[in-house]
Amino acid sequence: MTKYILKDKFSYPITYTLFWGGLQFILHKDDSIFPMLTLLLIMVLILSLIFYFKTDNYIQKILIENGSINIQYQQNFLEGKPNFFSTNTNSVISYKFNSHSILDSSYSISIKYLDEKNLHYKIILKTNNDDIFIDLIYLLKNPPPRLSA
Repeated sequence: MTKYILKDKFSYPITYTLFWGGLQFILHKDDSIFPMLTLLLIMVLILSLIFYFKTDNYIQKILIENGSINIQYQQNFLEGKPNFFSTNTNSVISYKFNSHSILDSSYSISIKYLDEKNLHYKIILKTNNDDIFIDLIYLLKNPPPRLSA
């Protein structure tokens, strides 16, 4: 999972900086290259730091039982302490899925839900596993019937 998180966090800053640097090089061929390389290096470092400290939730496991969604996830590189997201399928207000693109190597799932006190919350989860992404889409679009006690 560490390789996946590193790739997810640093692919966008590096790709964006290379694209911007290539564009600047084409537009300003006559200028000295040293100031531009220094600027690009500073830009990569700043963007990398921003993306490194941005908190992302990476799905480890999904468990679906009796009409509830239980997701084990980790925040960034904190592998030692997994977090858990549990909610009833009836408390999900809305959801949004984003498939991965050229710059983004992961799927993103945004879930808005109500907690026990009827407060609105939103959680954004990421995964690069196709099966987990498809299972979660299916579960949210077709919630299982609740078993009555």
